[in-house]
Amino acid sequence: MKESEAGKKKKSKKIESRRGSIRITPKEKGIVFLGFIVGSMIISYAFYGNFVALLGLAWLYFPVRKVIYEEMLIRKKKKVLYEFKDALTIIRNCISAGFSIENAVGEGTRQMENMYGKKSIIAKELVRVINRLKVNISVEQAFKEMAVRVGIEEIRLYANLLSVTKRGGGEIREITDDICGLIERKIEVENEVDVAIASEKYEQTIISFMPVIIILYVKITNDGFMDVMYETFAGRIIMSTALLIYGISVYWSLKIIRLDI
Repeated sequence: MKESEAGKKKKSKKIESRRGSIRITPKEKGIVFLGFIVGSMIISYAFYGNFVALLGLAWLYFPVRKVIYEEMLIRKKKKVLYEFKDALTIIRNCISAGFSIENAVGEGTRQMENMYGKKSIIAKELVRVINRLKVNISVEQAFKEMAVRVGIEEIRLYANLLSVTKRGGGEIREITDDICGLIERKIEVENEVDVAIASEKYEQTIISFMPVIIILYVKITNDGFMDVMYETFAGRIIMSTALLIYGISVYWSLKIIRLDI
């Protein structure tokens, strides 16, 4: 019995993860894969003088893909959070004009479709909220489900505050205004941080490419100069060690400049 319940929980988690709205599209996966192939070819030629070593770098695809996917998901979540703030602003204005929260969400959905298009994540999510309201699911529950799908803490917080406010008879407009202010402050801090470390990010990008550029420059302009590093056992060990150090340094430089607010 316990095993069957555990199996059901695992199955439900898998289904839930598939339904997540913020995910990597097949097109983006293809671009990442092609980018890895091209990058591996350049690195293979620079550090080993041929493209045969490309096969030895194939195992790096999955850890590299994981890092790239994480960065892409962070950017997508940030974009959805910005759009959700705009949606809440519209909902807040509608409530101030006398709309119920349900009708305000409907009006917000229509305006978000006009602003960002019907295919945008926020528009699709708000349509899902509307559809849940049509089958008599409470608005706070619909937003909780939305928070699970997109994985954004501010949406979950708004859903919880809605639930408490409706039970206690509080002002929905006020908590909507509070969440809008919270998101605006977070966006403002993120923008300030981005501006502060913009030069460091630029320098990190240049420094990350410089070793490969220098090796290629020496190889192309001085024919045969790098042969000892490619054709001898000691040279291959040195280049492999250099590549390992280079990879670790790039990885940690990316981790250092990534700040979660």
